Amino acid sequence: MEKNNFINAFDLEEKIAASNIFDKIRLTYNTGRVMFSDEFYTPNIWSKVIKMADSFGINIEAYGVFEQCERRMLGFSCYDTLNFPVKLLKIKANTKYNSVSHRDFLGAVSSIGLDRSKFGDLVTKGDTAFLAVCNDVADYILQNVFEIGRCPCKITEEDLGEAIPKIDFEDINLIATSLRLDCIVSAICKISRNNALELINASKVYVDYNVKNDKSFNLYFGNTISIRGYGKYKLIKSLGNTNKDRVKLLVKKFV
Repeated sequence: MEKNNFINAFDLEEKIAASNIFDKIRLTYNTGRVMFSDEFYTPNIWSKVIKMADSFGINIEAYGVFEQCERRMLGFSCYDTLNFPVKLLKIKANTKYNSVSHRDFLGAVSSIGLDRSKFGDLVTKGDTAFLAVCNDVADYILQNVFEIGRCPCKITEEDLGEAIPKIDFEDINLIATSLRLDCIVSAICKISRNNALELINASKVYVDYNVKNDKSFNLYFGNTISIRGYGKYKLIKSLGNTNKDRVKLLVKKFV
């Protein structure tokens, strides 16, 4: 496959990442060397690469530590078993006086100047979070993150051979007039269509991690919808129609 053909399979916001991925694929094919991406990719990128793997004649895998994880590192090899350069960090906050949320953990790690692509999914379990990170930033996080919100914290490296915590989802049943973006945002956020349109126009709504400003964009099952201030959701399936011909939907919220 030619590089331009490969890159053109991706959206505009994804083309720089696609170019870097193609270069690693070509290098692995030409030299036989095992290569890894130096960042985690969202499923709109890694899933496309996996689907095109047969076109390159090499082994391509995606790994993000957690089962059903969204963000994954890509690995490329001709014959070798892939041992991804990924570590799992456990962050435990001392919440004696204050509670903490997913946003607090994510904010603490982001505040030390790391690009979001250098770490994968962050799974919270009460006052504790588990974070998949690239090997090259693990020590930096260990040495520079001391607080979550206003709570002191302790960070340790976990053994990837031990039980990996599962990502939690909350099942939500919704009713929407259609699968248009403004209708789904309205249903998820329990706000009017006009207020949903304000969020969309303000670039606060993402579909598969890309900003969507088109209110009439038609969603598909499997899409991930992120709404600033409201959370992240995955559109799972239809549960039928109401008597008024509205669509009953199952949506999973990331918690």
